[in-house]
Amino acid sequence: MKASKKGRTTDAPPMPQNGGTIYGRIGHTPLLVALVALLVAAVVNYSQFDRYRKYSHLPKDLWPIQGARLSELSEFIGDRAKRMFWGTYRPGLYFGVRSKAPLSTLMGVMWTNPQGADPLGSLRHEAEQNHGMKNWGWKVHDGESFGRHELEDGNIKYEMYWQKSDEHDEDWGVRISAKAMVKTETESNAAEEQDATTMFIYFANQDESTIDMDPAGVSQSISGNAVVEPSGCSFWSGTRGSASSWCAYVRPHGEFRGAVHYYGSKTSHFHNMTDLVRGGLYKSLLDQQSKGAEYYSLVFPNERAEDSNVAVLQITAILPMTLDISFVKGDVIMHSSATEKRAEEMSGEALTRKVSQSEEKFHKKFTSTFGDLGFTTDVAKYALSNMLGGIGYWYGHSLVKLKDEQGQSSVKPLWDAPLYSAVPSRSFFPRGFLWDEGFHQILIRKWNPSISREILASWLDLMTSCGWIAREQILGMESRARVPEEFIPQSPDAANPPTLFLVLSEMAELVSSGVMYEEKENDLAFLRAAWPRLDAWFTWYNQTQAGPIPGAYRWRGRDASTNKELNPKTLTSGLDDFPRASHPSGIERHLDLRCWMALAARAMSQIASTINVPKQRQIEYENLSQSLENYDALKRLHWDPKQGVFADYGNDTPDVVLEEYQNRNQAMDWRRIINGSNPSPGFVHHIGYVTMFPFALGLIPENAAEMHDYFDMLKKPEHLWSPFGLRSLSKSSSIYNKRNTPHDPPYWRGAIWINMNYLVVRAMRHYSKGQHREVAQRAHVLAQELSCNVVNTIVREYEKQGFVYENYDDQSGSGKGCHPFTGWTALVAMLHDTACTRET
Repeated sequence: MKASKKGRTTDAPPMPQNGGTIYGRIGHTPLLVALVALLVAAVVNYSQFDRYRKYSHLPKDLWPIQGARLSELSEFIGDRAKRMFWGTYRPGLYFGVRSKAPLSTLMGVMWTNPQGADPLGSLRHEAEQNHGMKNWGWKVHDGESFGRHELEDGNIKYEMYWQKSDEHDEDWGVRISAKAMVKTETESNAAEEQDATTMFIYFANQDESTIDMDPAGVSQSISGNAVVEPSGCSFWSGTRGSASSWCAYVRPHGEFRGAVHYYGSKTSHFHNMTDLVRGGLYKSLLDQQSKGAEYYSLVFPNERAEDSNVAVLQITAILPMTLDISFVKGDVIMHSSATEKRAEEMSGEALTRKVSQSEEKFHKKFTSTFGDLGFTTDVAKYALSNMLGGIGYWYGHSLVKLKDEQGQSSVKPLWDAPLYSAVPSRSFFPRGFLWDEGFHQILIRKWNPSISREILASWLDLMTSCGWIAREQILGMESRARVPEEFIPQSPDAANPPTLFLVLSEMAELVSSGVMYEEKENDLAFLRAAWPRLDAWFTWYNQTQAGPIPGAYRWRGRDASTNKELNPKTLTSGLDDFPRASHPSGIERHLDLRCWMALAARAMSQIASTINVPKQRQIEYENLSQSLENYDALKRLHWDPKQGVFADYGNDTPDVVLEEYQNRNQAMDWRRIINGSNPSPGFVHHIGYVTMFPFALGLIPENAAEMHDYFDMLKKPEHLWSPFGLRSLSKSSSIYNKRNTPHDPPYWRGAIWINMNYLVVRAMRHYSKGQHREVAQRAHVLAQELSCNVVNTIVREYEKQGFVYENYDDQSGSGKGCHPFTGWTALVAMLHDTACTRET
């Protein structure tokens, strides 16, 4: 720099002119910069301190990942958020409604048979497959504003409709009808006895604010068995809580013969609503006993606590019976003409018209989305509707298992957060599972891309700062009450297949294709916002699940110390008891995980180039994707020339059995023993779903010689092929259909699972469009044959049993596992082939 005549450098800023100061003109820029920097530093330090204060009980790796939450993207707020605020977001119940607020107003329905042997013990509320319900589930649900739920309990058929208002985003109506079904010849002997039902309809405020009740509004029906005119009666209202000001009306639709009672209570145990109702009934029975009643009535005591945040209406009615419940939300005044008019719009003939229009709209959209599915249509609509109607909202925190430096274990809570997600099974798994969710999104995205993106956003918002997402989300007491205590804490080193990349890859391919489509801008905005989290997620997998040699990967979580299992499970893989190397060790190389990583790397490379991340990161993902999709590298790590298939690698022997023995306490016990060759390093001797992953995820080049080996192997009945679909484990395996312990029946050891059959059919359809004519032809024929086998299996069991199942028996095609399982089995809509014909 050069010096001026006055001794100042020519590059120095000039002094303020006209008497300017830092309060007038901006003259002392360095001072201002310093002040701003101090202010920014103070804000950042406070932010870091606030994070430390909230999460200091956790390692920093388990703090929430920093950055704006994806669920706050512009797509998910504003008018859409209002429209989607209320829903049937309580999948663990037969019927329930809540909002997407951490502390919501809840609505639910229970019922019992008042003429049954044990009406208190047979209260129906939580969905349970051991209740013996028939044909239950959502027959129609659009995921947004309408649903029709049916079930058969004994000889009574219940229908429950849910409908949102078109005019007021947060108003909705529910219709509940019950009627006796046609009786058999044996049952007709008691025809003179009228069938009845007792229903309990409740509202509850999770923030524990008071719910007011208006018994006078239903006084004409409280008096006894008089016929109530369909003039309507208001009952519930709230002025605080998540719904702000609201009220709800109940009206009979048509003739009503019955009695109404009520009960109000204070509770914070919303997962025990069934016990609360039982408690109110017990109280009434005790009161009747103390008064010397000759006969007892199973009715509420018609009382409420002054600060009740739960209000329950009991309706005992002669069948048939139909009730309409109208929920009106906003600046409402109970009994005002404007409020009652809005309630009328969601009940009576107005509600009848709305549900009819909504159902017609659903059927039209289904046909335009999936085409004519022929004989598959009914089951496909049922399965899709149950998946959409099973989308839930939860708020709470996961529990994690940690070990300190001394090896002492402890359980710590993560932060409170929401989850908006589909579920595998409302009756058995009514919560979010990471491995399942990617398959769910294949179907949901096809039906409603916006709902799919919001679910993806919700899952990615659960990520920790190191990139980990718990594989099972058990948030809130309603979820936690359904899970054995020992299974609630999650391990922060436990992975799960990153199946979300199945739909993220599709999204990236569409955006980068250059084709214009309706959802393109929203897809692009989502991928841009999601990139930091996806980058962290992939990096976590790549680092924590790395295998013993470069390019290999290994699932964590297998128990190397046990001799109580025939083949120690690999729960983190999602395939649970599918046989891996017989003796777990650090040398294992897991084929399916490497294939998942190849899929994820391909998607990350596509996304990186699509949204223009820094060039160096694009190159890194491109190189990694090419490395993981390199076929020669895959063969070096996993090709078993002896079996002629790709396989896991590890310390393995096929010669393991369970034997019963007398332990040191003279009690009979079971243990695994080697009954033949000792374990040695090598490829694992079990052909099955793991073997199929390179094919199923499209990693075998169409011109590879091994392609025909796979076609041949697929069609062999002694391996995976059956008339009902591909079985999970070869019939030639030494562990085929074997129990893992005496109390642990086979799960992924022969049964037919729809998600894996879907991936194989999808791959065949992909290969059928390739350039290799012979491969394309074989793939086309096999895709048709396999899809038809699977679809017929699902349809046949649905028509026979009224459900779709978790898996299917490979010998008979019978449904197995939990039901209804409308998670990935709902992919039946995507499996249907126009060439399929019905088989009996």
